[in-house]
Amino acid sequence: FFRAGCNSMPASNGPPDYPAMKVDELKKLLKQHGLPVSGGKDALVQRLQQAVAAPKGTAGKAKANLETDTVNSGKGKSGKRKVETGDSLGDASPKKAKKEALEALPTEPEGIASAKVQKGNNKKLSNTEGGEADAPAGKAATVTEEAILAGTVPFQRRTSDKDWDANKYLKIISWNVNGLNSLLKGDSFDQLLKQEQPDVLCLQETKLQVGAASSVGLPIEGYEVFDNCSTPRLGYAGTRTYVRKGITPNSMVAYGLSAGKHNAEGRAITIDLPNCRVVNTYVPNAGMQLERLKYRVETWDPAMLAYLQELEATKPVVWTGDLNVAEKDYDRFFASNYKQMEKSPGFTPQERASFRNMTSEATGLTDAFRMLYPNASQVYSYWGMRFNMKAQNKGWRLDYFVVSKALRDCVVDTYMLPDVAGSDHCPVVLWLKK
Repeated sequence: FFRAGCNSMPASNGPPDYPAMKVDELKKLLKQHGLPVSGGKDALVQRLQQAVAAPKGTAGKAKANLETDTVNSGKGKSGKRKVETGDSLGDASPKKAKKEALEALPTEPEGIASAKVQKGNNKKLSNTEGGEADAPAGKAATVTEEAILAGTVPFQRRTSDKDWDANKYLKIISWNVNGLNSLLKGDSFDQLLKQEQPDVLCLQETKLQVGAASSVGLPIEGYEVFDNCSTPRLGYAGTRTYVRKGITPNSMVAYGLSAGKHNAEGRAITIDLPNCRVVNTYVPNAGMQLERLKYRVETWDPAMLAYLQELEATKPVVWTGDLNVAEKDYDRFFASNYKQMEKSPGFTPQERASFRNMTSEATGLTDAFRMLYPNASQVYSYWGMRFNMKAQNKGWRLDYFVVSKALRDCVVDTYMLPDVAGSDHCPVVLWLKK
């Protein structure tokens, strides 16, 4: 079915009717072409359909075409498809490009295999204030890196370290540390505290366990510390917030969302400061097969928005953390095929539309970075650990500060600290007028 000349029907008639096949027939076909045979019938059908839909030129006999692919249809002298490879067009190795793209996906501890897209992932999304329109339905495969970057500018920070004034500003830092025990084996954390001296430091993916958290990296002179740990899965997710003792939380330290909901995995801590509430959050990843996508966009995101609005009723909020979404096309590196990129957790149309809904003018919540730097591109907070992705600056912007409308004029600056090592994420910083 996959190899040219071996089709059971003409390519012009489209791919075979996989849903009508029996499970043993589907598995036989998958085995024949070196594809996994795990999962139920729906998963097998989806795997075959994705293989058929794979871009022409993708490595491996399982990726040969039944239908004509119109993306970058020209071929070089070598016979390989010419695909986008960053700064120039060249004879790329699709197998290597796909491997690097998968490795660079934002992951939780279980990792990322080949992300599978659920039904409806390619629906057309309407444009929202503050964000560019998605590629129209059926046109996503023709989106190029040049088109995405057109009109963008290099990031240039609006402040410098010498502008810092502790009497005027509050400094909040957020960092997904990808395991606090591991991070503390080096000196990156201590150096960050010493050099930046944040008023509030929010960590995500601490992977600490209940009962043991209080012995990890504590005490820290001058700070109070609050931990929220995953209980059903040990050594998973988790958040920690450090607060300078001079600005000790007034009355509230809350765990989870409203009334403690969605707290089993230790994904949120809220502290109450004199002028705002800081919500440290590690938003659930959609998963290696997008198996948590529905939970993410239909349950977590609405609950998160309701909680933020509940807090805002009495005091403005700063929502920060690893929010696991790249909202704009240029909030992640270009991985050769836009249509395939949309199947990546953190870049599905559903997640991006949901985040845009949460940060729309109607809610009043604002992505502070994009408020100050609407057109800055190729500025990231996450890079895959392998394939030298950080050195190539093939990353994602997944870590945010989202502020209430009442705090917009208080935002002085927000930026990344990409030179800080120790995790696959770097710290992000917010300066806020007191």
